[in-house]
Amino acid sequence: AEYMGDEAKIATKSDTDKEKRSVTKRSISKRPVSSYAYRRQSLKVDIDAVNINESLSVSVYIPEIPCLVAGSQNSNIYVWGFDMAAVNILNQLDPLVGSREKFPRKFSVMLGSSEMNEFLDSGSLALNQPPRDSPMHRVAGFTCTNAFIGHYSAVTSLLVVNNPSEFDRIYLLSGGWDKRIIIWDMAELCRHDVFRNPGTSPLEGGVASEWACDGVILCMSYSPSRNEFAYSSSDGLVYIRSFSPAVEEMQLVATLIGHDGEVGHVDWNSFTDTWVTGSEDNTVRVWTADGLSCLMELGVRGRVTALMVDRANGSIVVGVEHVIKVYDCYNYRLIQVNRGHIDDIKDIIHVLERNQYVSCSADKTIRTWNACTIATEHLQKH
Repeated sequence: AEYMGDEAKIATKSDTDKEKRSVTKRSISKRPVSSYAYRRQSLKVDIDAVNINESLSVSVYIPEIPCLVAGSQNSNIYVWGFDMAAVNILNQLDPLVGSREKFPRKFSVMLGSSEMNEFLDSGSLALNQPPRDSPMHRVAGFTCTNAFIGHYSAVTSLLVVNNPSEFDRIYLLSGGWDKRIIIWDMAELCRHDVFRNPGTSPLEGGVASEWACDGVILCMSYSPSRNEFAYSSSDGLVYIRSFSPAVEEMQLVATLIGHDGEVGHVDWNSFTDTWVTGSEDNTVRVWTADGLSCLMELGVRGRVTALMVDRANGSIVVGVEHVIKVYDCYNYRLIQVNRGHIDDIKDIIHVLERNQYVSCSADKTIRTWNACTIATEHLQKH
């Protein structure tokens, strides 16, 4: 009797699961669809495939295009931009289709408030005049348009090369756990080439011929004045190479040797023409532009979890575990300390227009700080 009772319970549970699945399936099929979705051209990527469980490891915004590029743990790189088909439809909406009272209110989010009021008053939009508040200025309409596929494992570093004096287009460099560097053409939104060691061809040496270093590529930075880029690695070294769309011309200029641990950060300081690196060996090092010598070693008393150069005065902004420390780029004095995070700081950016630092941390918070201004006075005296 107990055995039969257990079988009955199992059968009842199975029937219940089937009912739940059928209800879920019916509810998914009845999801509301955008009124202009049927007029849109198919995107180059499957949007459902973009909703992955893998986390995004790095991102960079390119305002000249404009687009947001994000590298993922699943080896893909996603390009987010404005869906121009949807934007054009909004700009060309025919007001005669419906009355002013029936104008879709959801479109008002993408249209400027002044344009919306003008339409409600007159019943028409001035389509022959440039919009005062274009949908391009809003997040609405921002969607995944392309997916770059080429890496074999997680993408951990992205670098934008925008040097109009040298090149007629914008290039994107990506690196990751597969030790490879891929060049992407952002004008054509396609892969341009893959770095290969000089003297080798794609048929020689296999994947090993495409290794740019002996460890994972963790960070990259570009020097426009020298047309060189540096990338740090988990092997404790930093490599400097000349940049060229022709991969055979990407010669190794120098190798920065001195750190005793994994080098997770590198940045170019245009104020002093130096390379700045940060490592898990609790030090920040400043190197000459040619990479032949180390000018300064700063003991920061903790693991370097984030690093950047102040865009206004060249100060070295370092995330030391959960504390932000700012150093003068000339005499390397500690001039500012910011405390507030309770876990490792993952990244820091400088919002130049507001003269503020913005930091994000593993404590799930984003904090805003007043940027350092002491180094600016020192720069003027210098």
